[in-house]
Amino acid sequence: MNKALSLQAAGLVAGFCYLAGAPLCAQEAVLPPDPTLKAINVQRLGPRLVLSGQPDAASLASLREKESIEAVIYLAPSSSRGAIAEEPALLSRQGIEFVHIPVPWDKPEAQHLEAFRAAMDRLKGRRILVHCQTNYRASAMTYVWRVLDDKADPTQALRDLQAMWTPAGPWKTLIDGALAGRAPGDGAAPLSAPGKPRSLPARPPASPTTR
Repeated sequence: MNKALSLQAAGLVAGFCYLAGAPLCAQEAVLPPDPTLKAINVQRLGPRLVLSGQPDAASLASLREKESIEAVIYLAPSSSRGAIAEEPALLSRQGIEFVHIPVPWDKPEAQHLEAFRAAMDRLKGRRILVHCQTNYRASAMTYVWRVLDDKADPTQALRDLQAMWTPAGPWKTLIDGALAGRAPGDGAAPLSAPGKPRSLPARPPASPTTR
């Protein structure tokens, strides 16, 4: 199967998981397994940035040794399915900074995005793992940060986001609102026009407790 068909198939699987619900798609693995980090939907976006779903306890306990991670940003509430209560302690023992920004799946707000962007700015230069439960929150917020703050190529940033998922509902609203002020000529022309948010293709809404 070629890459284009593989991505199309991944999208169909993700859409099915949305419609079927968490009990039928508990893992929601959209991307192929990572060879070293035991978490679903791992994305490696350069030498200093890794995105993923929830790593298992063993991976968290060896993040410094095996992944050279220096800081972790966790974007899901600690009550989320699959969350590891001892994560802060596991990271602290390795000297890894832990930043927790609990973002409700069904109500992400601008304040959550701003807190994430501020954390990414403060941690600049370190090797960072950004994760939630399945890399939906993480990929969406990182997309905005890459475009607005990291000055990444907008087309590539969007491609990386859509390899994971296509935000819909409140997540689409959050992203479009954040990018609405980008103007042609500033390097973000593919994302938005002045005063008019770029519309991302919709996908059926997901369960509020699993991402």
